Amino acid sequence: KLEERCYTVWKPSFYEMDVTKLENVWRYMDSISIPDALIHLAAQSNVADSWQNPDNTVAVNTLGAIQIYRVFAEKKRIGFAYPPLMNILS
Repeated sequence: KLEERCYTVWKPSFYEMDVTKLENVWRYMDSISIPDALIHLAAQSNVADSWQNPDNTVAVNTLGAIQIYRVFAEKKRIGFAYPPLMNILS
């Protein structure tokens, strides 16, 4: 078990927020104990919405991921390198 190996195991609950807003991510991360690892599943995954509002989809799925990992890295005091972003709407 992970707990026996001194890992923090956090069983998430559903939390809805705009992950493109840094203050929302900070507020949420401040409200939980920060785990040893982060699995980010936040995304705009509705295909119809992605075609109707592609800018929002890109913002949520790229900027949102960066915001989540940035706050996590700062809370854990580990380095964070911004990943290269591709222009997928060219």
